[in-house]
Amino acid sequence: MPGPDAASTRLSSDPADASDDPARLSLHLVDAQKLEAVGRLVPGLRHEFNNQLAAILAVSNLFQTDPSLPPELRQHADGLAEEVREINRLLKGLLDLVGPGSGEREPASLAEIVSGVLKLQAYDFRQGRIEATVEIADDIPPIPMNRAQIEQVLINLTLNATRAIQTRSERGAVRIVAVRVPPTDRDGSAGGGDVVRLSITDDGPGVPDELRSRLFSPYVTTKSPSTGSGLGLAVSRAIAVEHGGDIRYEPGPSGVGSTFVLELPVKAGSAPPRAEPSDTAAPDNPRPDSPVLTRPRILILDDETSIRDFLARILQRNGFEPVVAVDGASALEIVRTDPPAAILCDHRMAGMSGVAFHEAVEALNPGLARRFAFMSGDVLNPELQDFATAREIVVLAKPFDIETVTRLVGRLVAATA
Repeated sequence: MPGPDAASTRLSSDPADASDDPARLSLHLVDAQKLEAVGRLVPGLRHEFNNQLAAILAVSNLFQTDPSLPPELRQHADGLAEEVREINRLLKGLLDLVGPGSGEREPASLAEIVSGVLKLQAYDFRQGRIEATVEIADDIPPIPMNRAQIEQVLINLTLNATRAIQTRSERGAVRIVAVRVPPTDRDGSAGGGDVVRLSITDDGPGVPDELRSRLFSPYVTTKSPSTGSGLGLAVSRAIAVEHGGDIRYEPGPSGVGSTFVLELPVKAGSAPPRAEPSDTAAPDNPRPDSPVLTRPRILILDDETSIRDFLARILQRNGFEPVVAVDGASALEIVRTDPPAAILCDHRMAGMSGVAFHEAVEALNPGLARRFAFMSGDVLNPELQDFATAREIVVLAKPFDIETVTRLVGRLVAATA
């Protein structure tokens, strides 16, 4: 199924079915092929982007925690680190949207997804002088869903709203409301369980009466064939139905404005979200000034110089002895001759991959293979997920910070037999 065209907004007044136009269908095919090509590039792009962000965040972290630097400079480093995290969140949302989905469903926070979608479109809202208001009820639990697909639906619906408002060249408003609805409040029906009802309302011109019956038909759009395929609403509804829900259209008062209502089922036994307990504190690490304890040796294998340097510095600072390798062959020689206490290994490298390196370590030293963590800028990689899950290997997502790394290494070292 081709991805939804988020630019499609309102229906054409031409009664002919746009799917009968060979020129338009040809362009749809080209667009689908382009989207497929971009999807194939996503794993590599995600890895490269996150490697670069990891390097920037690494330097920021070092500045943040260096007491010899002026407080003003450390404060600037705080701001830089937060900007990197925000860029990472935006890139993740964008790449997840165009990349291949896993098809799996897991409980996800609707509030977090709405927030992420609005951040992706912050520029459009500012440029269009559109004010967004969000009201998410507190009793909504995490909803079982394919997160990437529901993000696609919400991006399409919010883009429809902004495009409709922009046709007026005036300020506008988009209101997003989500509530939990019991069966008895759904059109008088008592069947089924609770649903989450999310409505997206705009104050645009609305949809003419004669076109509303075709809102969710494929290949219907007001745009020229080169700018809009008209697949957005059709695909969005298909996704909603696949999740056991639906999407419907509700006109505004006197036909002005539009509301699209997305309903998704709440599975039995779901509870409202609650704060997760904090991670169990890692064992105390030996400090650099402790002459009694031996500093655990940690092997770092990564083909990015900036990542190796950052990890070596923070491990040294936190009481470990870093041992650096630039490729799998040299790292394996270290494992053979002087095994470290634990290993941090990049998943995607030139030459020997992280998976191949772990298999080699497992053959040489099975105990050390259990004190092993992958680092990856593409944690959604299916090969990595399957391999790490089967062997219970921790995966450290790039970009990462000092606290995350030291806590993880402390746990790996504590597992030493």
